[in-house]
Amino acid sequence: TLTLVKKVGENIPTLVTLVDLMQTMKGLVEDLTPAVGKITKELTPTITMFRESLEKDEVLDLIRKTGENVNTFNKLLDFLNKFDKSGTLDFTLENIAAKEMDYIIKGMQKCIVRTMQQFAEKPPEPGLRNILAAMRDPEVQKGILFMTAIARNLTRCISEACMFETSK
Repeated sequence: TLTLVKKVGENIPTLVTLVDLMQTMKGLVEDLTPAVGKITKELTPTITMFRESLEKDEVLDLIRKTGENVNTFNKLLDFLNKFDKSGTLDFTLENIAAKEMDYIIKGMQKCIVRTMQQFAEKPPEPGLRNILAAMRDPEVQKGILFMTAIARNLTRCISEACMFETSK
């Protein structure tokens, strides 16, 4: 018993420090309780709304699909990063934003849709006679002239792009 009383006596300073710490913690909790209560009261409707939103099947499906597409998104970011490092991303974005590119893209989309509809309604008959008959059509002639103009400019533009790239 004497040894036990002696050990308790040795630990009295630690016990006093622990009691002081507990009183400080009690004061801190008493000070924070109203603030925590206020925050909880203010956040409860938002948390409830968020919980209810997450419980909907559509949201769960969206979260699942987002998770399934993370790898694709990462690949896209890697591609854009490599494209940016090559030094051609800004050049490409500037040229894609040009009104001429907008006209070409919209025109090609319309053309492809219209052509596919025409082919579905009436598939073309193969043969030299049909090709020669189509060549007499002024619209076909304009299209061929447009394609030859592209072909005429293609090698020069590629050479200029290569020169631009090597001058960097």
